[in-house]
Amino acid sequence: MKYKIGQEIEITEDFTLKTVGGRELTVKAGDKAIIDSRSRIKYISGQARDVMQMLGKDIEVNGYDHRNIASMILNRLNSVFGIEEFLDYNDINDDEMIDEIEDVLMDIL
Repeated sequence: MKYKIGQEIEITEDFTLKTVGGRELTVKAGDKAIIDSRSRIKYISGQARDVMQMLGKDIEVNGYDHRNIASMILNRLNSVFGIEEFLDYNDINDDEMIDEIEDVLMDIL
């Protein structure tokens, strides 16, 4: 399997995940996760939210999901600075802003 850094994935089947502390968490079909640059998966929803797990050796991480990374940046800017109000006031839709952020990411990554 191949994934890209910043790619959001949806879990397709339930499984149990053991944490370093020995806790068992249930990851369910439909839970979401992000692939990071260190070949780890970070769960962003469900019972395992914020838990990180190393990917298996059979999984390749190559390239970047520029679009999803741009979307994540916009979401962070909005939650920290309320940028949505600025965008609305200037008649800029989210897709236009994501396009611009994605363009910069493609230039530098």
